[in-house]
Order: sequence, then C-alpha cells, then structure tokens
Amino acid sequence: MNRLLLLVSLTIIFNGGCKNNVDDKAIVKWQKMESWANYDDLLDIKSEAAIDTVLFRQEINQILTPEKIYELFGSGYHNFYLALTISTDGRNNFTIATDVSLWLSPGLQTENMIFSEGTELSVEKNKFLSTNHTNEEEIHSHAIFNTPFLDTKNIFKSKPGILNKKSVRSIKLFAMNITIDKNKKIINPWAIKEIDISKYREHFLNPKLNRYYFSTGLPAVSIDGFESIRKAIVYPKAALKNGVTGRVIVEIFADEEGKYAGYQLIKGLGYECDEAVIEAIKNAKFRGYPTGQRSSIIVPFEFGPAKTSPIDLAVQVFDYDGDPNVYNNIKLGIVNKNKLDKNLERNYFIYVYMNGYLIFQNYCAGISKAETQQFFWFRWHTDKPGSYNYTIYIDPENRLNDSNRENNTVRGTLVVK
Repeated sequence: MNRLLLLVSLTIIFNGGCKNNVDDKAIVKWQKMESWANYDDLLDIKSEAAIDTVLFRQEINQILTPEKIYELFGSGYHNFYLALTISTDGRNNFTIATDVSLWLSPGLQTENMIFSEGTELSVEKNKFLSTNHTNEEEIHSHAIFNTPFLDTKNIFKSKPGILNKKSVRSIKLFAMNITIDKNKKIINPWAIKEIDISKYREHFLNPKLNRYYFSTGLPAVSIDGFESIRKAIVYPKAALKNGVTGRVIVEIFADEEGKYAGYQLIKGLGYECDEAVIEAIKNAKFRGYPTGQRSSIIVPFEFGPAKTSPIDLAVQVFDYDGDPNVYNNIKLGIVNKNKLDKNLERNYFIYVYMNGYLIFQNYCAGISKAETQQFFWFRWHTDKPGSYNYTIYIDPENRLNDSNRENNTVRGTLVVK
C-alpha cells in the first residue's frame, strides 16, 4: 500500500470509521466538575440580576447604534443574546452575541459574536471573536467592534448563585432585540428579557445521550430536505403582530439509521417563533439517510420574507477518470450560484464520502468575488469494478450561514468499469 492510500486509510479510521465510542465514566466525571461559571439550572439557589432598562438603552445605543446595526445586519427586527457573568462578590461583566451556541456549544458559532465588554476590537463584518483565543493576532483578526468599557455595575444589580452552600461564579442569559427601518431609524427601541437557559439545552429522546455521542464530521441529512418540518411550522400571531422576521437556527440530531434523536435550539427570535419550530420538529416524521453513526446538522428556518443570501454553493462537476496512469483521478468543481460584491472571508469544509468512507476533506478559506468556481483534484482508487455510492457535503457545519441548504448535500453513483 503506497503512502497516499495509507494516509486515506488513516483518515477513515480517525474521521469516518468511529462508531461514537464514548467513555461514559469520563463524561460523567467531567460533568460533575465544578465549573468556572454556572447557569441557573445547575445551581441550588439561582443568581439574581435586576436591570436598569433606561440606562441599558442609553449605553447600548452608543455601542450598537442603528447605523452600525444597519451596516452589519440590515433593516428590520434583530435579536441578540447577552450573557451576564456574575462573580462571587456580585461584580459583573457581559458579552453580546447573535446566537447562544457561543456559550453552550463551543466550536459551533453559527453566527457571530459582536461585542465583548472591556475588549478593544476592530471593525469587521461577518466574523466572530471567541474569548477563549489566546493568540492576540487571531483575536484582532476575528474582531467586530471598537468600543469603550461599560459601567455594568449601574446597569445590572446582581447577586451570584449558590451551589453546595457557597457563592459561585454565575451566568445569566438575556435576549435583547431592536427594530430599525431602512432609514436607520429606531421603530421599536431595545427590549431586554431574561431567558430560560433550559430552552437552549440539548433535548434528546434518550435522556442518557448528549452531543458527545454524535459525530460532527458526518451530518444528518433529511430525505425530504426538511420540508415536512417547514410545512408544519405555524407563523405565531405574536410575531405577525410585532413584525418579527428572521431565522430560528436549530441543530437536529439523528441516530445511526437516520431517525430523529433530538434537537438543540441555537438561535431564536422570541414571540413564540422558537416554540413553533421546536413543536414542528418534534411532530414531523423526520427521516434521514442511514450513516452508521449518530450525527447532526444545523438547519435555519425562516420567518417572514427570506433574506437573500450571497451564498448558494452547489456541485458543478464530479468526474472520475478510470485511466490508471492518471494520479489525481477525481475532479470536484464547486460553484457559487450568486454573485458576490466582495470577498467573503468565512472558513468552511467540504467532505466527500464513498460507500460511507471519507475519501476527501478540504478546509476552504473563504470565497472570492472574482472566482465563482473552485476546483479540487484528488485520488481515489479501487481495483474492483462496480457501482459506488458517493456523498458530497458542502459546509455541513453551516459556517457560511446560507439560508438555502438544498444544494449543500449531493448524492450519486459512480460506475467503475
């Protein structure tokens, strides 16, 4: 076996061949460790935080101005999340992001963190900052805003929670929203409300499961393209009345046979939109393709007019050259069907499976506005003629945040003579 085939075999062992071998005892031990910060649902006595709404609006309007929100997200209704960290002596600080995954599911970051209190940041669109980064250059390359430190003591009057009869560092989550028009004027001013963190926890049919049991490299793909879920969603009257539009983002989990296993809400809209999506997911007859592994996929659900996404990637070419003298005998061509007005600097992955085994993966560093096509050449060889089923996954982690995901999974059959 040559070095390349050995490399492919090792890739399969580490990426595609694992059957969710999870050390249950290690997980339980990790879960029982005292955390550096605790959400209220883990505490014996919940933390407390009273908000001075007037002062909050004054301060936040200086940071997230209507002009800045319009520049980054456009007009309309916008929902953000604020995580308030309360130290054992009652002092606090906060972070604002566009989705909850930043705190509950590190590594997902389906949208962007937009503001980290007390951190000097540069202005840049469509990127996130993880406060876990230790590389200063990396922090600044992913930053969004340049903003002053806020006096949170006067905005939030807080008390830490109690665990095992002692004060511990606590985290409370708040949803905050604003509506602006096309003239960058505020229609509905900032509203902020504490949210129940359990709503955003993982919810599985089998309560013994958690995300550690699910593969992120091999996504669950619904056979009907999630249409059964979309058709079951009822637009809430509260959302219609308040002109709420946008996306609810959910991670859906499937078992080895492709059957529904559970969900986790990542980004909501409020006004009963989140509940409408969750209810549809739980009641829909979800059927995914069997993968032999527990897997998951991140799915956006639109409320109101769908936002035009600059990203709509599709497979343009997938050719196999049977000539044994050709080394890189597979050509994969990806095209963005929409025209970009500037380069999109978001990283994403492409995976190719053949008969369930990973044969190619590529880390893509953004999309160029000048080149709508991307081509990849790689080697896959077999001595056995016959039909081989392939699956191509484009950005299964939904890092590009494209609302149309219908082209992101391609299945087909390759005939080798």
